[in-house]
Amino acid sequence: MKTLRCAWLALTTALALSAAHDASGSVPDNEDAPAGLFAVLDYVVAPAGQASTVALSEAGVEQETIKARIVEAWFYRLRADPAVALAVPGGVAGLEARLRDDAARERLIRGGIARLTPPDRLAYFTLLAKYMGRVARGNCQGIANVQDIADRISIGSMSDADTAEYFSLLYRVVIRSLLAAPLTLPAPAAYERALQHLDDAVNAALAGDPLAVARLERVTNGAPDATMADICWASAVLMRSTAAMSGPDRDALLLYMLGVGAPVQTPARDAAHAP
Repeated sequence: MKTLRCAWLALTTALALSAAHDASGSVPDNEDAPAGLFAVLDYVVAPAGQASTVALSEAGVEQETIKARIVEAWFYRLRADPAVALAVPGGVAGLEARLRDDAARERLIRGGIARLTPPDRLAYFTLLAKYMGRVARGNCQGIANVQDIADRISIGSMSDADTAEYFSLLYRVVIRSLLAAPLTLPAPAAYERALQHLDDAVNAALAGDPLAVARLERVTNGAPDATMADICWASAVLMRSTAAMSGPDRDALLLYMLGVGAPVQTPARDAAHAP
C-alpha cells in the first residue's frame, strides 16, 4: 500500500485552513495543494478598517470576540519580537510580505513545524487531527472540494481554547523558522521502520473491510475516480493511525510528511533565542 502518498495528502490537507480549489470540486492535480494556511491573514497584516474587518468575518471570526483578540495578540507579539528584526530583511514589513506570499508562507510554516520540539509538533498535529476527525464524521459525505474541508477546520470552527493553543503554537512555528532553529531528521532506517508500522496500523484500522481497503487504494494509487470525499476520509484514517503510533515512529512520519529536505543538522542563527 502506497501509504506515504496518502500520508502526505493527509498532512497537506490538514495544514490548510484556507485553500484554493478547482471549480469542479475534484481532487487537485498538484499534491502540494492546498497551499494557504490561515484565512485570518488578510486581517492581521492589513491596516485597521472595514476591509480587515470583513476579512476576519469571512474567516468565521467576529470582531470584539475572544477569538479576535487572540488573533490580534498573536500578530502584535510577532511585531514586537526582536527575532523578526534580527532574522528578516525589512523587519516586520519583510515578515508581512512573506505571510502574504503563498509559497513563502508555506515554506515558513513547514520549516517552523519541522523545527518545533517533538512535544510541540505533536500538539500541533493533534489539534489539527482533532478537527480533521470531525470533518470525517459520516465518512466525509458531502465533501466536494478542498474548501469544504478548509471551512470545517478554519479558525472560526475552533473553540476559543483551541484557537489560543493554535496561535501559541503558530507563534513558535514562525519564530523557530525565522531563526533557523536546529533541525534534526531521523535516519532513513527510522523512517522506513515508521512507514512499515504505519502500514500495519492502517491495515489494522481497516480490519480487512474490502470496501474500505478499495477506497484507500483509490487515493494512494492516484486513481482518477478518487473523490475529495475519498481524500478526506483517507486523510482522517492516516491521521488517526499516525496519532496512535509510538513517539519516535510518529515524529519520524510527521517530519518526512512535511517534506523537509534539509541536512540532518542545520545551525541556528540564534538558537538561544528560539522559544
